[in-house]
Amino acid sequence: MSSPNPYQPMLDELKKTFESNVTKDLQWRKSTLKSMLKMFTEGDNLKLWVEARISDLGGGYAVGVHEIRSVVNEITHCLDEIDDWAADRHAGLGNPASEIEGKDKRVVRPTPKGVTLTIGAWNFPINLQFLPVVDCIAAGNCCFLKPSEMAPATAQMVEDMTKKYLPSNAIKVVQGDIPETTNVLALKFDHITITGSSSVGKIVMKAAAQHLTPCTLELGGKNPTFVDKSASVNLAVDRMVLAKTHNAGQWCVDLDYVLVDETIAEEFTDKVVTTVQRILGDEKAQTGEDIDVQQRWYNSIVNERNVQRLKALLEEDHGGEVILGGLDYVDEKKKFFPMTIVVNPNLGTGLMTEEIFGPIIIIKTVKDSDEAISTMKSICDTPLALYCYSNDDEYTEKVLMNCNSGTASVNTTSEQMASHTVPFGGFGESGFGSYHGKTGFDEYSHMRSILYRSNEHSNTYFPKAMQASGNVVPKAVIEGWMKQVNAAGL
Repeated sequence: MSSPNPYQPMLDELKKTFESNVTKDLQWRKSTLKSMLKMFTEGDNLKLWVEARISDLGGGYAVGVHEIRSVVNEITHCLDEIDDWAADRHAGLGNPASEIEGKDKRVVRPTPKGVTLTIGAWNFPINLQFLPVVDCIAAGNCCFLKPSEMAPATAQMVEDMTKKYLPSNAIKVVQGDIPETTNVLALKFDHITITGSSSVGKIVMKAAAQHLTPCTLELGGKNPTFVDKSASVNLAVDRMVLAKTHNAGQWCVDLDYVLVDETIAEEFTDKVVTTVQRILGDEKAQTGEDIDVQQRWYNSIVNERNVQRLKALLEEDHGGEVILGGLDYVDEKKKFFPMTIVVNPNLGTGLMTEEIFGPIIIIKTVKDSDEAISTMKSICDTPLALYCYSNDDEYTEKVLMNCNSGTASVNTTSEQMASHTVPFGGFGESGFGSYHGKTGFDEYSHMRSILYRSNEHSNTYFPKAMQASGNVVPKAVIEGWMKQVNAAGL
């Protein structure tokens, strides 16, 4: 006989809370969101969150504050809009012949799904844990949180602060590694959200399939950057390098490799080198040892295992040229990996097949847009993000038309996902489902259609003549339907 799931009692409590209808009340949702706002802003809380993040990922205050700011913005946006989002959405009747003016109506009512599970990620352990949870609470759900064990200090903050500020009968946290996550995934949730690798996504989907549980998967991939000969090189490089240095390149929408037109390749490459040096300084400055923690920008790799993974990509006979950074400056014990630039590695090697997820910029020279597009498709044809730098509209639209991705931006890098006004999500191998703002509210709601019919007449979608017995559909009814079908023909 198998042992009972240790987390079933916690789930049962959340289900009981949901079935009491308390979370469906808009005032409860608003009050809970306001408590979450205090969780980040009250007293010294902001400082405590940032210090926990630094303990896990190094770096300084800038990245931590930036991460929390995105969560705070999501909370305030939901508070501003929740009344409109939760209201019935009126729809056409679709059968006007039976309508009594002002009496019959159809609506779509956003209905909370129930108990949701959000599995956080280590690279942005605050943002990626709480952004989906904000949307889940706004939609009226109970929430089960599983922080990443790879960011232990932040994971403990998630648990401690959640217990202190949020209702324990509606929001719970579970800590642990693979065994604990396996037990959690064996439970029957009403929606699961995870940010992670494609291999982890497959594990989650397999578990969710046992209960037919819908999922939101954010899985990343090798994100291409197209640089046309018409591009503004200085602007392009500044924006690319600033994005790549953020969190030491450890984020799912960061650029992975650059496909640059051969006519500007030398100018572009030289500019990347000088820009990295300008923003971060030399390899010694990049360690941040002589920079005040308040102002430090560049941070460390999450753990020694990931440093070793990045080293292995460079140690392979990749056929490219390392023109900045590289193995000589890596320090596994300090989890330090310098910003590194590799030019023209061979296709098929690790640098060109594996998601980098770290501070390595790969520059690949191409002849034209056709070669750039075919190269991208041979590497990963559905990345989470795609970037195009060009001042030629024809080039830009050709890339966007022929290359799929979860998100995209033109003449900038990574900014497309930093807004609650548009969906953020993957496509194909990079995942599916979207959240942020109203999209997130809708993602964690069931869109329930309701038809209200008047009692003032007996007419329905089915004509009154069909109410006779005898398994007979009157010829007039059939002829009327046939007339409607024929009238719709083109």
